[in-house]
Order: sequence, then structure tokens, then C-alpha cells
Amino acid sequence: MVIDKKIDFSSHAPSPSSSSSSSSPNTGPSSAHSSYPASAPAPANIMGNPNADYQSISQHRPGNEVGDDQHQQLPPPAYASSQPQGPWDAQRRHDAYRRKRSIRRAVHWTLAAIAVLLLWKVFFASNASSEGAPYPPASDGSPSRWAHWSEPVEIPRSEWPSTIRGPYYSTRTNFTLDPTAATLFLHAKGTGYGGHVDYVLSESSSGKVEVGVQAVYNGIGERDRITIAKMDDSDKGRQGVGIYSERKQRNWNDGSVRIYVTFALPRRNSYQTLDTDVDNLSITVADLGSPAPIFTRFEAHSGNGALHIDGDLTATETVIIRNGNGRIQAKGRLLTPNLDSKCDNGGVIFSDVVASDADVFSGNGHVEGTFHVSHHLALNSDNGAIDAKVYVEKARDSKTKPLAGFFTSTSSGGSDDDEQSRVDVQAISSNGRVTLTYAAQDAAVLLSSKARSDTGHVTVRHADTFVGDIDLGTDVGHLSVRTPPTSGRRVWEVVKEHKGLIGHQLQAKLYRRDHPDALGSSTAYSDVGAVDAIFD
Repeated sequence: MVIDKKIDFSSHAPSPSSSSSSSSPNTGPSSAHSSYPASAPAPANIMGNPNADYQSISQHRPGNEVGDDQHQQLPPPAYASSQPQGPWDAQRRHDAYRRKRSIRRAVHWTLAAIAVLLLWKVFFASNASSEGAPYPPASDGSPSRWAHWSEPVEIPRSEWPSTIRGPYYSTRTNFTLDPTAATLFLHAKGTGYGGHVDYVLSESSSGKVEVGVQAVYNGIGERDRITIAKMDDSDKGRQGVGIYSERKQRNWNDGSVRIYVTFALPRRNSYQTLDTDVDNLSITVADLGSPAPIFTRFEAHSGNGALHIDGDLTATETVIIRNGNGRIQAKGRLLTPNLDSKCDNGGVIFSDVVASDADVFSGNGHVEGTFHVSHHLALNSDNGAIDAKVYVEKARDSKTKPLAGFFTSTSSGGSDDDEQSRVDVQAISSNGRVTLTYAAQDAAVLLSSKARSDTGHVTVRHADTFVGDIDLGTDVGHLSVRTPPTSGRRVWEVVKEHKGLIGHQLQAKLYRRDHPDALGSSTAYSDVGAVDAIFD
């Protein structure tokens, strides 16, 4: 659109009188936009207002061809950015930054995709390793027979170890061992599988130890990553079955492979050493009959799995039971000179232990049981309770037990009636209660007892034959003592007692009237909890 304007600047020039008077009225619409005095210069267009120049022109514009009294404004000029101009290479820098940002994003997304693929491969892929199954270690001897698997049989869905994958198949293999070997063993090392091993009494008349292995798997490649073989170590007289897989394997599929082992022992009077060392199998020792066979040594080690002994177990030298993550429980009687039991994460429960020396430890679990001891008993737990019933007995000999010299080698007192033996018992828990009950104590035995807890309640109850120095105390809790009757054969004598606002300590003696010098000791202490001491 073209606007034809005819402006006579000479006829509309402002007069000096009108410009000097600030009160003279201005005609036209421009007067509404001008509030500055005539003598003052108009402010500069600092903010970049596109209408400022237009308004200043309209103040001096009298009109157009339509009429002088109609002052129509011109259209505003084209918009121009008011942002200050940057350096000469700002656009180039901005483009380079955008390119770098795009490259970084592409690299990040690529790395994320690669990481997802690697995680999927490591944790979820089920293909067999190209390296295959490992060769048995030389420490277990040499393989004398490899596993010969039966034809795979698909198992019903109700018996699948996991419903995440399927179908599952089952195959079996068998081995025979010589029961007269110096050591019979089962070793299962590595990862990528789970299951259990059962020790049972053989019903076969062959007289051999029969070991049956069942493998339940989802893919044949998973089963073949595990080596199973009969192992012989003729130099040491050892014979057993080995199960091996890669230790650094990271295939942790739920229910990938299950190994079930049945170790059938023929009915015999005695065996030498039975050694079980498994990483990821639970262990169950069934009732092996009555009378139970006698082992020279019984050792069971499990890394991840429960360990149960359902029947009686007798070992003439030692019983060693270790577990990493799982409970240890023995329902029958354990008869041995030396018991060593340790569990890192799980409870330890013994129904009946007859031993000269017994050490029982649980890192994160409780310790419970009944113990017949003749030399030393140590019960310890870091973060669990201790509840024990103890029978303090004299050292056994061939006159009292059918096993000649069974306990005399580890007892300090021996079997002489003239020499008074000593038995040491301690029950210590860092963060749990301690309950120590002495159901009976041989009068010919001097007992040294110690019960302690850092934060828990401590309760000790002694039999009516106990004599010794007594030290009881608590830093914060309450101390309760029940003394024996005064009319008995023993004398109660308080040596020292201090009772503060929040603590209580007591030292006393309990001795026989006819033999005051024969003394044992009893200590019960808790830093924060209460202490109860009962002397029957």
C-alpha cells in the first residue's frame, strides 16, 4: 500500500512563543503521548521501543489528505530484535556446541544399549560357555570314571524347580565306592547349580557305597557345564565323587540346574573318615540305624544350604560341622571327644551332645542345645541368643563306656578318682540374651563358668553341687541373686558388694564346710542388661 503525503513544513513550523509555553494546549492526538516540557529534549530510545520514533513523528504531523482533524497513525515499522549483538563468531560457537551435544547424547545412548545387552547376556542368557566344563582339581585325586547319563526324561510341570523357565528334564548317573577306604568324600565346588545331598542307609546287599546323582536342568548346555566324576587318590586311600563347575560363573538363572545326590552307606559297624565339602548344596544325614555306625572322623562343610542330622552320630576322633549361610541342626545324639561347629549366618541347634570338648559358634543366629561335657565347652554368638542346658561330668573311661579311652585323652583330670578334674564352660553373646542352666554337676568336678552379654539379659542357674568364687555384676541393669539354703553342706559368704544408682556388683564364695579350699568359679556379667543368678 502506497501512502501519498503532502506536508508543508514551513506552514506548520512551531513558533517560539508556543514552544516556550509549557501550558499551551496541543491539538491532535499526539498531545496525549507527550508529557515532557518543550525545553527538555525527548528521552533516547534506550529500550528499543519500535513505536517511539513513530510517536515522535506523529507529534509534528498535522494530518493527511483525509482531513486535518483526523490524525491517523502510520503502521509500526518492522520488528527488529532488541537483543545486543554478540561476538562475531557467536553463531559458529553455538552451532559447534549443538553438534558436540548431539554427539555426546549419541555416545551415551550407545553405551547404555551396550550395557543393557551385557547385563542380559551375563544374568539371563542360558547358552553354555564355550570353555565347557572344568577338569577336576588334582587335590581330589584323579578321575577314574566319568558320569554316564541316562536318557533325558521330561518331568511334570508340578515338579519344576522354577516356573520362570521350562520345560525341565532329568537324567541320572551312578557310582560305587569302597567302604573300607580311609576317606569317603563328596566334593561339590563352583556356582551355577543348587540342590541337596542325602546320606542314607543302603538297602542293597552289594556291600558297596552307592552314590546316585540326579541332574534336573532346562537346557543340555547347562548340565554339560558341570563335571561329575568318581575320584580316586590311591596315595592317601581316598575315594569319592566330585562335582565341579566354574567358580567365576555369573549365570544366576533361577532354577537353571539342580543336583540331587544320594550317598547310600551299607550297614557296617565302623567307617573311617566321611568328608563332605559342598558350596551350594544342603546336607541331610538320615537315621543310619541302631546302633549307628561309628566314624573315625565326620566332617561336613556347606557354603550355602542347611545342614541337618536326623539320627545319632558317633565319631571316635572329631566331628566338624561348618556352614556359611544356613542353619545347623542335629536331632539325634552326637557322641565324640571333640565337636567343632561354626555357622556364619544361621542358628545352631543340638539336641544332645556328649563330648569332652565342644566349640559352637554362630555369627548371626542363636545357639541352643543340651551338652554333656567333661573338659571344655564354648558357646559364642555375635548377634544371637544362647540357651544351653549343661551336664558337667567326669571324664569317661573304658569302665563307664564301651569305647575304651574315648574321652580320657582330652580331659585334664583323666579317669583317676583320686584326682579332681576341672571343666571350663563359657557362654558369650555380644547382642543377645544368655541363659545357662547347669542341670547336673559331678561332685568330683570343679566348674569354671562364665556367662556374659554386652546388651542382653544373663541368667545362670547352678546345680546344688557347685562350689567356687562368684563374681556377678551389671553396669546398668538389675542384679538378682538367689542363694542356697543355709542349712546345707555349703556355706555362702559375701566378700564384696557395691550397689550404685544404676549398677550392681557382687563378689562371694560358696564352699563346702568339710573342704573349703576346693573351689571353682562362676562369673555372670552384662553391660546393659539384667543379671539373674540362682544357686540351688
